[in-house]
Amino acid sequence: MRKQRAIEILGGTVHSAAASVGVVDAAIRNWPDPLNPVTRDRVLAAVVRLHAAEAMGLSLPEFHQSREAHLALAEAIVASGDILKVIGERALEHFNKSRPAAIAA
Repeated sequence: MRKQRAIEILGGTVHSAAASVGVVDAAIRNWPDPLNPVTRDRVLAAVVRLHAAEAMGLSLPEFHQSREAHLALAEAIVASGDILKVIGERALEHFNKSRPAAIAA
């Protein structure tokens, strides 16, 4: 994943990306491009938190501060194995479509 794409999906600005991930703006500016595996995982986790907070009617800072919200999200993820398999299957479809282009590049 490219750094700019990660910033876009985390709100479109360095500041919004930093708030989503829970770091200062300078940390986002220092991300490698393309992102390394650990940073990609942090971005994906932040996307999950953003959507979960919205669904729970919480702001992101409220979600970050709520132990109960984190526990509820963890339980929901564990209980959602079938949904996660569907997401994995969709990801595989996208991966397979993009693979020939990636190999040719």
